[in-house]
Amino acid sequence: MTVLRTITIAFLIACFAISFRADQGPGGGGSGGGGDSSGGPGPSAGGTSRGTPGGPSGHDRREARSADGTYSINVSGFYKGTGTATVTATSVTITANVKSESGDTVTLQSEALTVSGPYFSGNGTVGDNKITIKGRLDAAKISRLVATFKTTDNHHGRIAGTLPTDTPVAAWDDDTGQH
Repeated sequence: MTVLRTITIAFLIACFAISFRADQGPGGGGSGGGGDSSGGPGPSAGGTSRGTPGGPSGHDRREARSADGTYSINVSGFYKGTGTATVTATSVTITANVKSESGDTVTLQSEALTVSGPYFSGNGTVGDNKITIKGRLDAAKISRLVATFKTTDNHHGRIAGTLPTDTPVAAWDDDTGQH
């Protein structure tokens, strides 16, 4: 019985150690640089540390492939238009020329939105209306940005964009489901 108890305890300790190691996020903990085994940043890391951990769990990190740069964006919802988003390791800034459903052309402009892991949030304006913005940075086939916004007068919209200078991952196959 003592041998069985010892084996059981060793098994539980091993399971705990594995689960603790697995919870360190992309890159296995370390410096958070993601990238290759040489310790340097990966080819799409933009030379940054991918920012600090964040998100709802406080442990989420931005994917190493999610690159910094100037994204081309589309805005949809009550306001529709196009623009750019400038992404760094610590902030996202969005600017777009949009048209409301009533036909008025205005500018959607964010403040420097705070990046927390793969997520970002903050405030801005669309015309004279204040807005709140919440979004995410990731990289499936290509570096992308997605966000939602809400105006103080309860109009909603979405923002989606990609980084034109990012090279798509050739192994990503949307048709086979093998991502």
